[in-house]
Amino acid sequence: MSVGFILQRTDLIATVPERLALQLAVPFSLTLRALPLTLPAAPIHLLWHARAHQDEANRWLRGVVVDLFTDTGTQARKARSAQKK
Repeated sequence: MSVGFILQRTDLIATVPERLALQLAVPFSLTLRALPLTLPAAPIHLLWHARAHQDEANRWLRGVVVDLFTDTGTQARKARSAQKK
């Protein structure tokens, strides 16, 4: 979310996933513009140290990132949670 603070205080621009752009626009008074071209899909990966794997705060943050960058993030998390029970 720091990209919102940076954009709000500078004349920089950013290319971000549409879902993130929509969440940043109002709170940071940003203007959205569609790209004049189509970009290829790019994979997004999460990496974390093994000792943080079971940490509840870290698991929560990973879930937030998954929800933010995937349309099925919440469904996937619910499915994984159900499998663990």
